[in-house]
This record gives sequence, structure tokens and C-alpha cells, in this order.
Amino acid sequence: MDKTRRRILLSAIAILAILFTATIGVPTHAQSEEAGNVHGTVVDEDGQAFRKVKVMAYSSSGSRAATKYTDRDGFFRFALASGSYIISFEKEGYVKVEKSIGVSQAPTIEPKQDQVKMGKIVLKKALRLSASVLSRVVNPGDTMLFPFTISNIGEEPEEVEFYIDNPAGWATRILDQIGEIKRVLLMSGSLSLNLEVTIPITAIGNTTVSLTASGKTSSTLNFSLLAHSAREIELTSTFPFVCAELEDNKLSTIDKKHGRDR
Repeated sequence: MDKTRRRILLSAIAILAILFTATIGVPTHAQSEEAGNVHGTVVDEDGQAFRKVKVMAYSSSGSRAATKYTDRDGFFRFALASGSYIISFEKEGYVKVEKSIGVSQAPTIEPKQDQVKMGKIVLKKALRLSASVLSRVVNPGDTMLFPFTISNIGEEPEEVEFYIDNPAGWATRILDQIGEIKRVLLMSGSLSLNLEVTIPITAIGNTTVSLTASGKTSSTLNFSLLAHSAREIELTSTFPFVCAELEDNKLSTIDKKHGRDR
């Protein structure tokens, strides 16, 4: 039994030795890295790493030389032959970015040795909301209009649907020049619309109404409304006979002017 165990142990040691020898015989960088000479990182407008962005390299003749997708860290890397290139960054719902580079150095193994280090490339959302007025003082029972603009700064059309988050009892809707709308097909450019808000008669204090435009991405505006109770101004006097006396004086003046005696 002891001899059998010893043979098994020796066999296991021999197998481990073979595997270890094979491992150290292969360069570490060949297992973990690919050759390249151009790299960079794609981030969103908040500076967060952007995963699965399509990155394409086009030669000076316009032919596609390489295609990559960013990893979970937003990183990409190319191995390109010497020449001039346009590097294109594309993600659905975002504005396409293009950058020109020149490559003369051969690919290397280590990214730190790459000739072209493109740094951080920022992708912007194509869809965005904007408004000049975001806060108003309102009276309970009033109906207010808040003008806003929905813009598509990308090249592709966007089918945009609007959502409004408002407190219970507050009536809201989106209006164009004709009437109420819920959805628009927005080509590249801008569209001016209005958010209509009807303030409940019982409203008081500060309230937020959120407007969201949703397409391939989304954009949100928050409108702040400060409601206060309207107060009627009432004039009173501790000397009610003053009014009657003034009226009598006025009539006496008129009579004298026309030669009448009262």
C-alpha cells in the first residue's frame, strides 16, 4: 500500500513539473497581451468607462483596416501598419466621434510602448433636453407653460417618447403648436415644445415636476414650482363716516359750480 501511494505521489510530482516547465517556457506577455501600436479609452460624459463601443480604423484610402470593441474598462488597442488613419467611435444613441492619427512604428507587445496613445475619448448622448426657465413661483389653481427644447445632435433619427413625473393632483401634458403630443420622430436638429402644468387649488410649498425624453438614450429636466396662497387686499377704516363726508363735499362742489344751492 505504501509503495502504491509513493508511485502515485511521484507521478503527480512529475506531471506538475512538466506543466511548470511548459508554462515558464512560454513568454507571459504572449498569453495576456496582443501586439499593437495604437490604444485609448472611451468614457461617457460622466467620465465612466464605456463598454462595447465599436472602434474602427479606416486607412487614407477609406478602407476599413481594423475593428475592435472596448472592454469593460473602456480600453481598445490596434495593431496597424504604417500610414494615416481615421479612428471612428460608434455607440447607438451617441454622437459618433472621429479622430485622425498617423502610424509609423511597428506593433509592440506592451501597451506602454505603443506609438499612438489616444488617451480618453468622450462620447456624448445624441438626445438632450434644455430649458431657459427651470423654476417659477406659481399660484394655486393657475395653469402654467414651461417652454423647453428637445435636441438630437447625432446623425441618426430618434423616436422620442415623453414621460412626466408629477405629484398626485397635478395635471401635466406636452404641447406643440397644435395640441397635446406623446411621441415625436426627431431628425437631426431641435424641436421647441411646452410643458403645461395645472396647479391644484390646494397646492402649497415647493414641488418638482420631472420631464424625461426617452429614445435610444434618455434626458431629464426637473422643474421647480413654488406655490403660495393668494391673499386678497381689503381696505378698512376705523372712521366709516369719512367716506360719507367726502361724498357730501364732492356734491357741494359740483352744485356750486353749476349755481345750485343745496
